[in-house]
Amino acid sequence: AQDDLIGPLYPADDLPGSEERLRGFLVMRFGGPDDYLRVRGHPRLRMRHMPFDIDQKARDRWMELMTAALA
Repeated sequence: AQDDLIGPLYPADDLPGSEERLRGFLVMRFGGPDDYLRVRGHPRLRMRHMPFDIDQKARDRWMELMTAALA
């Protein structure tokens, strides 16, 4: 949320919801329960991210932050 490039993509009033959705997706993706799938349906990542202006720089930053978080 504090990142200058990625933070603005997440509305402050929905940050807990964003965190919950990401956590559910990652749990499912890494072999855990499929609660995300039952609640939200197929991830359809391209469709879900279409409204956001995500360029290569934003993509690279997200990957850096996610890699650090997973480490």
